[in-house]
Amino acid sequence: YRFRMPVTSIRHASVADIETLVDIHNQAWQETYAGKIPQQRIDELSDTEERRNDWLAALERAQHDSELHACIGFVDGTPAGFALARPSADVDAPRATELKLLYTLRIAHGTGLGRGLVDAVLGDRAAWLWMLDDNPRAERFYAKLGFARFEEPVWRWPNAAKPDVRLARDAQGPAVPRLAPEHPATALAQEAIA
Repeated sequence: YRFRMPVTSIRHASVADIETLVDIHNQAWQETYAGKIPQQRIDELSDTEERRNDWLAALERAQHDSELHACIGFVDGTPAGFALARPSADVDAPRATELKLLYTLRIAHGTGLGRGLVDAVLGDRAAWLWMLDDNPRAERFYAKLGFARFEEPVWRWPNAAKPDVRLARDAQGPAVPRLAPEHPATALAQEAIA
């Protein structure tokens, strides 16, 4: 018996991916924050029309904004993560680019998909992000990508269970995004036809 590493692939996300992205987002929230913040709060923020509308606005903007990058990642052809980077909206932003969203499902943990997604949307640029405080696994992951805390945690939301903290990094050595030109299943289907 030989262990086979899962095959990961990443491509740009489009409006056609909205339902898949919302599904990943909701499942990732359940997997990531269970036990860290109250379940009722996770459920309230999951599967909302607002989440769908946010994705629609971001993906439509990405079509004509070269500074906004949205990618979706797959493990063995199964949608398993996404990342979104955009120009900073916060007036006190520490860097010009924000890693706004990064989530991977449990099936992607340890496959390199998370790092691949960050490389795909950020390349080697300086950037910053918000992270739920007291989240050592996420903090170790981001540290490997050059991110570190640069201020004390803050309470950003009413009824928040925990504060958030901003992490930032300077420009990194060159990171080469590994983007698939299309969904892996499409390529397989085309090979079957040929």
